[in-house]
Amino acid sequence: MQTTYYPDDDILELKFGDKPIVREISQNWNVNISYDAEGDIVEMVILEARESGLYPVHTVETKAASPFKGAPHGDRLAPLPRLH
Repeated sequence: MQTTYYPDDDILELKFGDKPIVREISQNWNVNISYDAEGDIVEMVILEARESGLYPVHTVETKAASPFKGAPHGDRLAPLPRLH
């Protein structure tokens, strides 16, 4: 993952991959998520990141993820539906 912050515009960009973007969805007025052809997230852009309290990003604690308890697939999360 690559994180870039543009302070002059207060924009936070999170890149999760390099595949071509085929679809973008606005989650709300300041968060846009971009997807590749397989429906995987490639990029997330957050406008007014500092003003909304989303930048700087603080890591409070790091630890191994535990299995999602009660998931219908046992010890793993249910797969997300693919976008068409």
